[in-house]
Amino acid sequence: MTQQPTAGTWLATVRRAAGLTQVDTAWRAGITVRAYQAIEAGRRPTPKTMHAIATTLGLDPAGRRHLDRLMHPPRTAPAPPPADHLHQLLAHISAPAWAVDPAWTVLAASPSAPATPANLALWAIDAAAKFDDWPRVSAELVARTRSTLSWYETAGESVQSVVTAIREASPAADLAWSAGRVADVPHREVLAFAGRSLTLHWASVGDDPSARLVVITGRNARHSDGSHPQCVVPNVPLRTTAPGRPPSPAEAQ
Repeated sequence: MTQQPTAGTWLATVRRAAGLTQVDTAWRAGITVRAYQAIEAGRRPTPKTMHAIATTLGLDPAGRRHLDRLMHPPRTAPAPPPADHLHQLLAHISAPAWAVDPAWTVLAASPSAPATPANLALWAIDAAAKFDDWPRVSAELVARTRSTLSWYETAGESVQSVVTAIREASPAADLAWSAGRVADVPHREVLAFAGRSLTLHWASVGDDPSARLVVITGRNARHSDGSHPQCVVPNVPLRTTAPGRPPSPAEAQ
């Protein structure tokens, strides 16, 4: 079973995937080997040292956000938005769409959505042959699922079970996980379904991953001005209370 990561264990994973030793990393980051070893063992570095290590390991913005969340995890996770709010949101979307929780379990569907699968990640595994590039898609899927594990101290057994299933279903996903890959930004994946090329747009609902929005559009759909459609969340209130995740020091700057 996949375990909840710590900042130190994740850094060690990324460092090994990059082919670096602790000595290499410490030297390039401008700190002592003992100091770097302490960080991988669980000591929290200063923001300046964390920036130097992130630069040394070549972390992209998603990786840096992931590291920051691992360093400053909130204590509790908010519940997903109320089901009636999600249904209200999806009622405003004409395209097939779903709202899913951190483990990709379907919480609500739009009126035009096809038969709703119980879990979109497990459905993606079953529909692997329909994706234009399943190895890349599966790697992105496991990378985005990993990112949810860093939002809260208790990630949930269901999220870890989905990670395990994706890794077992795809060597590319397993390699992406073993390399420490993360991704937490909106994206698109191309899907070939019933002889047509479609695009799945994924985006977070609100400012935490307690719910995600998945929308299907035509692959080559364009607006009248020639621009491509975006995954836009309608202006529907989703919460009666603020999310439980306070901003981290890095986000507050």
